[in-house]
Amino acid sequence: MARRYVDEHPLTLLVDIDGLRTQLGQWDRLEESRTMARQLALELARAHLLSGHDVVVPQYVGRVEFIERLDALALTCEAEFVEIVLVAEPTVAIERFRRRR
Repeated sequence: MARRYVDEHPLTLLVDIDGLRTQLGQWDRLEESRTMARQLALELARAHLLSGHDVVVPQYVGRVEFIERLDALALTCEAEFVEIVLVAEPTVAIERFRRRR
């Protein structure tokens, strides 16, 4: 869904937190790479929102604090925050996570 939105809205930025994380040296050995990737995502989003363009952050977010940070970022950038939640049967969700790895 995120890719489809980006493809249909010129200059929208898709911020892939997992992709950012894997660009950090020794990301797989350092737990702090998770936090750092989220912070980098916020900074990328901030810059792009301030330029007047949309940002999409497709992510399974298990931490309410990060959702709150995204919402606060949108507010400070005078942008609208929209949260979309996809729901799947537990067995389907588990299989999707396994395939991602």
